[in-house]
Amino acid sequence: MVKLATKEADYWKSLKIEDSDIEALFDLFEDGNPHTTEELVRVIVASRVRDELKRIGEGLKKGIIYQPKSDYSVGDEIAFPSLNYRRGKVIGKRPGVNPEYGKFDVIQVEFPDTGETLEFASSFPLPHKLNMEGELDGAMPSVSTDEILDEHGAVIARRVEEEIQENYPGEFVRFNGKWMLADALVPFNEGHLNIAEALIEINGKPTPASELLPQLDVQSDASEEAMLFSLNLALERDERFVNAGSEDEPKWFLWRLLPDAARETPLWLEYTPIPMPHAIPNVDLTQITVQIADEWSELLEDLPDEGDTVRVTVVVPYHHWRAGTLPLNVWVKKLVGTGGGRVEPVRFADTRRGKRFTGWVLAEGRYIAGLKEWFEERQIPIGGVVILERNPDDPEEILIDARTRRPKREWVKEPVVEGDVLTFRVNQESISSEFDEHMLFGKGDFEAVDSLRQTVGSANIHELVRRLFPELAKIKGTVHAKTLYQAVNMLRRCPPEPIFQVLVSDSSFVDSGDGFWISKGDL
Repeated sequence: MVKLATKEADYWKSLKIEDSDIEALFDLFEDGNPHTTEELVRVIVASRVRDELKRIGEGLKKGIIYQPKSDYSVGDEIAFPSLNYRRGKVIGKRPGVNPEYGKFDVIQVEFPDTGETLEFASSFPLPHKLNMEGELDGAMPSVSTDEILDEHGAVIARRVEEEIQENYPGEFVRFNGKWMLADALVPFNEGHLNIAEALIEINGKPTPASELLPQLDVQSDASEEAMLFSLNLALERDERFVNAGSEDEPKWFLWRLLPDAARETPLWLEYTPIPMPHAIPNVDLTQITVQIADEWSELLEDLPDEGDTVRVTVVVPYHHWRAGTLPLNVWVKKLVGTGGGRVEPVRFADTRRGKRFTGWVLAEGRYIAGLKEWFEERQIPIGGVVILERNPDDPEEILIDARTRRPKREWVKEPVVEGDVLTFRVNQESISSEFDEHMLFGKGDFEAVDSLRQTVGSANIHELVRRLFPELAKIKGTVHAKTLYQAVNMLRRCPPEPIFQVLVSDSSFVDSGDGFWISKGDL
């Protein structure tokens, strides 16, 4: 049976878009509507299969199908599957010379379409991939577009997208997984976009293009689908707007209305990935790592899935308190949900005061922005406890609360900078909410801490631990692992694992139990 190139994986892995493919796509886009990658792929596959079957049919009618095992004579016309069934005429024949292969012939074949002459083996005695099983009876092979898509669809889609984006950026445009011809886009001018900006500002919330379009008074014969595609693309290309929805359901907001922490990653949250141990050889430190629930902790990602999450307790660490953000760790992410957008809104409702406000989920940065004002209103301390819970009456709303209490003066550690050293003093502050005693810190000279961060923050974690541990130990002699985590993150953003690895690997540190450590000798 004749073998089809379009049924082979290698054919599609090396796919190059040709003029015939573009012509087929232009036919698809004659309706003026956007089309998905899957639709483009189906058209190209169908076109390629149709062309190959046509070439095979012509080859079977007008020539012999080339196989290395067959014997050919001068004057024979042969179709070559490896050359897209180009036909050539045998114009010469000679014995082959290669003792390893035994006796075989070499034929010279002239191709009338180019005038070139190429040589091929014939009467070749060894197995070869171009040999076909059974007799060639002239029957056409069977193949369907669906069959190819089922087996190679993902590979083809990737190649089609790469080829179009690289070689035809002027002809095709893409948004949200769909494509349109650039010439078919509905034009939206500066005036239209100014109106869209004003409408979004009046709404005060992310708004889909479908709500903006009717108010833009656009005169066009294009379909609504094409107009929405064009508007979405125009909004995406304008730096004033940000997609605050998901890729599947874009909603547009204004960059200038986002909190600072949503427009740019705050200094205290900037994290450069650090190699982490697969496991910490200390049970207490492993448990503490889970309790801290750092959003960059790899240990949390390895925990078993416990099903739906409806309530999460968050202890606000130093770096998030400074940034006015909450960590988007595995549990918080599961609670609030994310559609994969660059920045997505989440509606919070303060359970005690009834106030509603918008937070902004930045999945890539792994944090939720927009909490600074709420932290200040509720007087959340560094290390304070925040409760997040899905509203049972409104699944799209997250209830937020702090465990408040009657204000009480507590002894707290305050960061102090002395020269190029970050040290700590103990002072009393009035605290009106619950906290984790080992994560609790008071208000210090944060500007000085930030300046020191710029000079010593590039030090490796081992060095920072050895710098900070003795300063913390001056307070009580022992240092809790959570407290050390907080202190290190004042100078460099770091998950618990690299910090705790220093404790267990450096013989200068001794585990005194319950998460506390002491040092021996000089650090």
